[in-house]
Amino acid sequence: PETEISKKYDFIYAADSLAHKNHKKLLDCWEILLGTNTYPSLALTLHDNDRALIERINELNSRGAHITNIGWISRSDLINVYNESRALIYPSLRESFGLPLLEASHLGLPVLASERDYVYDVCVPSQTFDPLVPDSIARAVRRFLGMNPPTLAVLSPKKFIEEVVKE
Repeated sequence: PETEISKKYDFIYAADSLAHKNHKKLLDCWEILLGTNTYPSLALTLHDNDRALIERINELNSRGAHITNIGWISRSDLINVYNESRALIYPSLRESFGLPLLEASHLGLPVLASERDYVYDVCVPSQTFDPLVPDSIARAVRRFLGMNPPTLAVLSPKKFIEEVVKE
């Protein structure tokens, strides 16, 4: 069996650049991850004419991100990329069907997806997130990667008041 170490990408998002596919928030998430010294690799399937997104990818990569636009590829090539990836990430806001969710599930690929009803109609995600909040997406990525931030200690009421009014 193939180990996670041999995977080329940490995440794949197979989608065109329609607004509801939510690439902007996904790239905002990758910017947040850069700020926490977290550098997961991401494969995207954008058309060459998606200039604004490609420019954003290039800008993030110039700062240390590992985002690869593999372009629009055939279904068989996409299956190969799924097999080279540790997980599918799927921040779409809505779907009529969600074929990548089915494909990834069929291949045994973990799915990190929007906390939306359409997701549960076709798969059981490993992690979910609020697709409108890049921080939520970033937390799901970090959880999947085993990088959970430590939980904050619960303060006594007295300590809480002291912290709140501390100037």
